[in-house]
Amino acid sequence: MDLSISISWAEYAQALAGFFAVVNPFSTIPTFIGLTKGYSNSERRNVVLVTAFSTFVILLVAFLIGGQILRFFNISIPSFRIAGGILILMTAFSMLNARQSPTKQTDEEVNERHKRDDNIGVMPLAMPLLAGPGSISMLIIASDHSRTPGDYLFVIAGVLLVAISIFIILRAGVGIAKALGKTGMNVMTRMMGLILAAIAIEFIVAGLSEKFPGWLL
Repeated sequence: MDLSISISWAEYAQALAGFFAVVNPFSTIPTFIGLTKGYSNSERRNVVLVTAFSTFVILLVAFLIGGQILRFFNISIPSFRIAGGILILMTAFSMLNARQSPTKQTDEEVNERHKRDDNIGVMPLAMPLLAGPGSISMLIIASDHSRTPGDYLFVIAGVLLVAISIFIILRAGVGIAKALGKTGMNVMTRMMGLILAAIAIEFIVAGLSEKFPGWLL
């Protein structure tokens, strides 16, 4: 089995950091705390475990079959890269304003979540808050760029690392929220939003250059 990867370690680390910024577990902490208000420590731990596992499964499925779905609908990767970049840019703009992106959750979904408290680890925490359109788009594009078994293993390992980070961050969510306060959380969200905006622009420019060769220098 060829376990080599077609990109450098530096590029892999950069892609992993960008993917973490898209998932952004820190932005989910306030929602997690609100939804689990009154829960015992063990109940919160179970919710965190379900959230991390569900996010991993959703993102893994997107990575493994996303390319086939695009081919079934005859959607080219450059077109999807442009669309994904726009979605990520919308998320970044919301983060720069320290708000939850409407591409992740609508007002109707916010109202509905207060009517039920079962399976909150799956919805809305895992999807759409963590495994949202932006992160799914990035993995579908990554699946198209994966050339060797090593590429696939490294992407899956990256998804697993992000899932583990989700578990650690949400498990410590109450303490993080108290330590940083609302202002600190907003500053962190805006910093990630700025990184995310740059990633989105790269996606859009790359998609346009592939879709319309010669338009961009």
